Amino acid sequence: MTRAHWFMRAVLAVALACAMPCAWSGEPTAGMDDLVASLLREGGAPGLALVIVKDDTVIVARGYGTRTLGKRDVVDADTLFGIASLTKAFTATALGMLVDRNQIRFDDTLAAALPGFRVADPYVSAHVTLRDALAHRTGTASADLLWYGRRNSNPAALVERLGALPQSASLRERFGYSNLMYIVAGELLARRSGIAWEEFVGKEILAPLDMRRSTVDLSVLAGTSNVATPHIRSGASIVPVPHDDHRNAGASGSIYSSANDLGRWLRFLLNDGELDGKRLIQRETLAQTMTPQMLIGPTGPADELLFPRSNVIAYGMGWFVSDYRGHRTLSHTGAIDGMAAFISLLPDERLGVAVLSNLEGDMARAVIRNWVFDRYLDVSDTDWRSRYSGWNDAIRAHRAEMSKAQADARATGTRPSLPLARYAGRFANDLFGEVEVRLGAAGKLEWRLADLPFAPLTHWHYDSFRIQWPTTGMNEPPFSLLSFQLGADGRAARIVISGPMLDQDAVFDTDDR
Repeated sequence: MTRAHWFMRAVLAVALACAMPCAWSGEPTAGMDDLVASLLREGGAPGLALVIVKDDTVIVARGYGTRTLGKRDVVDADTLFGIASLTKAFTATALGMLVDRNQIRFDDTLAAALPGFRVADPYVSAHVTLRDALAHRTGTASADLLWYGRRNSNPAALVERLGALPQSASLRERFGYSNLMYIVAGELLARRSGIAWEEFVGKEILAPLDMRRSTVDLSVLAGTSNVATPHIRSGASIVPVPHDDHRNAGASGSIYSSANDLGRWLRFLLNDGELDGKRLIQRETLAQTMTPQMLIGPTGPADELLFPRSNVIAYGMGWFVSDYRGHRTLSHTGAIDGMAAFISLLPDERLGVAVLSNLEGDMARAVIRNWVFDRYLDVSDTDWRSRYSGWNDAIRAHRAEMSKAQADARATGTRPSLPLARYAGRFANDLFGEVEVRLGAAGKLEWRLADLPFAPLTHWHYDSFRIQWPTTGMNEPPFSLLSFQLGADGRAARIVISGPMLDQDAVFDTDDR
């Protein structure tokens, strides 16, 4: 080849390359610290931890910021965060281990596998399977009010109440996210394995994977150092909130873990169920949990960050299955009481990322995943920081809009129909249990649901009162309302609870009906 031919070929190669979007090249994690610092400033999260695994090697395991707003308790790779619904993949994996032991099948009906299981619809009760439950395609109402914040209940007692659980869709008609069905799956695991879900996950997954700091028991956090404090947005401020005890919903979202421990979990997943020579689940069984079981349409405004450029979004068992720039992607978000988490894998690239934040709803987790994936795929940079800013602006506007809509719907100048003492009574719902309303010592109404502590009721309009929940994060707008309906005798005969914890209003009738 002459020098002229070589030169022309080189010019042509450069021209063709520049005709395509200019791709990033270099050390994939270069600039990551600056990115995270800017996201913390922009979003207000006090702290964050992340881990990146590539080709069975932990590339980065690092903490940023502080565990508690305004303090100097630095986050590191061992700081514990609530991983919330990232727990669901642990539950699906645990059940897969029972499948390998021939103790259960994914296509066993819940009625056969869990004697006494039933929901309100007899057909669903008889035909719904474990696979349906893990794939969020049972069609049952979400009804998170049945478990959320109820510290004295347990999974077995929750399962017993499901006979009144209504359908929001037909069986396998559409995707319907259900924490309750994962609670059911955890109870099924306990019955078939002979030990509680939390004991099984601890002994059969966390211990063999040497995830030493991870725990399924919130009670141990009180004696544990280096734990992130949960935070929520309250109006224009970010405030710390207590850890809430969700052991009754363990299989759905109760694990606490760290960046270092999740690095081992990522390696296990990317190695098809094996870590350092230890195989916990057969490759084919784990693959079933990562295979689409239910197609999903657009899930909401967060898709721009959680599923960017996805052609198909589906759910497996404990995993969202989608594509990122043409690559098969597994992911899951987690959000609970002041914590936010995200895990995502590109299996064919043997690449995985997990991000933990101590600010509920913080979408920096998705931005970091996208940025890391782009770097390792060596594709053109998207301005993810600007998209993150746009997301924060949009969510603030959305919250303000919801708050304004509720305020605009409030009728001013009204008063309750009855003297407050005449609203007192007990009201029952077959699914959620009993609500008690009483006149408190200060001459104001108070209420409680089941085993929750009494909390104030504040007059909203007419015979509707704003609910005060014992969990801080539930008291942000739009507010939940408790509305009294009067009988022909002028007494409070029924109450209706509406709000963000319910996909349909909950009706409670007087106990003397």
